[in-house]
Amino acid sequence: MGVGEAFISLFQDDFEVGVEDTAKGPLIYIEPNSFDAQKIMSGLNNLTVEQAMKIIDDPAKLREHLNIDDADVQRMRDMLNEQRPGLGDSLNLDETKMLIVRAAQNGPHAQAMMHEDQKVFIINKPGNAYDEKADIARNMSGFNTEFLGTVPGWEYLWERAQGIHEGAHTNQAELENFSSLSPQEQKLHIFSREVDSDRHVVKWLNDNGHADIAQAWTDYRALGAVFDSEHPTAPFLSGDPQLQPTMRHLEAAQTFGQTMFEAVGKELNISSMDVQKALQTDPGQYDDARTVIGALDTMLARGDFDNQENPHVKEYIQAYVDAYKRQILDEFQPVSPQNAPSGELRTTESSMNTDQPVKLIDVNGGAAKVTLGEGDSASMTIGEVSASQFFASHAHPALAAERIALSETLSADPSETRPEQAVNAGMAVT
Repeated sequence: MGVGEAFISLFQDDFEVGVEDTAKGPLIYIEPNSFDAQKIMSGLNNLTVEQAMKIIDDPAKLREHLNIDDADVQRMRDMLNEQRPGLGDSLNLDETKMLIVRAAQNGPHAQAMMHEDQKVFIINKPGNAYDEKADIARNMSGFNTEFLGTVPGWEYLWERAQGIHEGAHTNQAELENFSSLSPQEQKLHIFSREVDSDRHVVKWLNDNGHADIAQAWTDYRALGAVFDSEHPTAPFLSGDPQLQPTMRHLEAAQTFGQTMFEAVGKELNISSMDVQKALQTDPGQYDDARTVIGALDTMLARGDFDNQENPHVKEYIQAYVDAYKRQILDEFQPVSPQNAPSGELRTTESSMNTDQPVKLIDVNGGAAKVTLGEGDSASMTIGEVSASQFFASHAHPALAAERIALSETLSADPSETRPEQAVNAGMAVT
């Protein structure tokens, strides 16, 4: 594979090729570029932090702030009807809105639904937000591409890999009793499906001579696991191919980030928020990040994380540290000695005027997403975590009051990191 296939890819949709290489059953594609995501989400993203705080637990208010008009609804129904006559018309308004919201904000994903006694698979295509390898790397890892340096491989291979991942979802068994499971059990089931899909991707890449992309895919999952407990698949993408996620793996994925930040912060005598800042400093100014990663290396070597109640916490920390070194630190040279800091980690203050109301969209990582559930239910995440967790943990000074206000409301149950995604139009998996 190489220049020849790259040329052929100019005349085909490589995402669809990947889907159809692995998928079974009737496929219906949704084109997210047909919907204006900025318009649909503008009612939420233009809320001030204070306004958002007031509606995060109010499903009716969340729905009111989604800007979906009749033209959006008809466009979705027409798109479905063109590929499978009658499918769009068979969905009620709420089901159609679910598909629109997912198409506008969730990136590539697959879900099953029944139509005329046959299971069909709705495949959301990448759209503009995921149509280049840099976009895929950013969305998987949680880091802007200037941090990640060079993303390996041809563009078409990343598009194909996305398609293989989604196509694999169509072959996975669904649980008839999914809606009766606890939220944490639902998350474990989704986690298991993501492991299976990622294994298909990594195997295909390795089998076709693209070990560098397979490693990058794995590393981006390791980095992204800090904020995305739905796709913490990195520990399962090498080693025993029969190893399956357990509840203990899920709990480790949901908690290792905070454990890591707090432990290394204590080691360096800084706050966990300053640890996060150090790991996300300006590209090319990596002394702070090297200090933190170096400290974590030392702590791992001397066994500081060996006695965790959950042994899988160490596995996730090790995967994160290794990925950070490969994909970030190794891509850049340290700052020159004359420009190096004195040895103390820098802390950065926001340039925002905190005396003025701050909109969600103005806060780094503050983009809102809404999941529409059965009936009138709805939930919101911000920056890929629960709204409460975002307000409680974000380092922006304008959110200090919100962090204090929510400090006693955060649940100790790690299952609150992401909302369940069981809906009456079918479970969506990304």
